[in-house]
Amino acid sequence: MTTFGPLCILLVRRKHYNRSAFSADIIECAGKRGDDFHQNCYECINENPGYRCKCRSGFREDNSNNEDNCIDINECEVGEEGYDSDCHNCNNTKGSHTCSCNRGYKLSSNGKWCIGQ
Repeated sequence: MTTFGPLCILLVRRKHYNRSAFSADIIECAGKRGDDFHQNCYECINENPGYRCKCRSGFREDNSNNEDNCIDINECEVGEEGYDSDCHNCNNTKGSHTCSCNRGYKLSSNGKWCIGQ
């Protein structure tokens, strides 16, 4: 005991702590992307304990490996968010997709599906 109350010293490399009455929470979100929280995490939200990721548009949270990882949504797969069967030739891109049309069709103004000419 010191004159300032109980003294607790934590020696941890590249981690930030929030001291509460009886526990220390690692504040991963104050750390480095790809080291303290997942590289693909768009917005890191600290929780006690741990953290969670808010994913940007075109991505969704994947907790299958307990890493709070944001993974790309493949809009070209049937049943996926953003899938449109009226896109003749779909090409998935990171966070989005592109569409091209067969002969006799043109791309819609939003670039997501094909319409007859």
